[in-house]
Amino acid sequence: IPAPQATLMMLVIEGVLQSSLPWGLVGIGVAIAVVAELFRIPSLPFAVGVYLPVSTMVPVFFGGLLRWTAERQAGSEDEAAAARERGVLFGSGLVGGEGLLGVVIAGVAFARTRAPEGIGYAWAGALAPFLALGVMILLAWYFWRLATRPEGES
Repeated sequence: IPAPQATLMMLVIEGVLQSSLPWGLVGIGVAIAVVAELFRIPSLPFAVGVYLPVSTMVPVFFGGLLRWTAERQAGSEDEAAAARERGVLFGSGLVGGEGLLGVVIAGVAFARTRAPEGIGYAWAGALAPFLALGVMILLAWYFWRLATRPEGES
């Protein structure tokens, strides 16, 4: 399982402890951070975008796009806050559910001493990317619909 943040921290700690940190690259990073601050670019999202792989950042980008459209569609600041809360709650549920399912799958793999077969995507053949895209579009639509629905509507 890739863990970019843990890998980054490990490399920094090893570099400091072994005195092998590439200080030239650290200086370039500091210069980029200063320029980002001068342009009033929020530090945390910028830094996360710099060190996470594109495959991880694409869903984050689309999540931000969904939030932006939901907030723009809201009539008032209260409606925007309600949309934001519903979206965060739904997104947190997806992330939490994925984490719990990952623990269950790891438990099954540990009990069987090998990775479970799972559903996979070989059965879909050449349609696999399109099916995945379709599922993502449906999830995004449901996410947006949930966040933008009027307060009393269920």
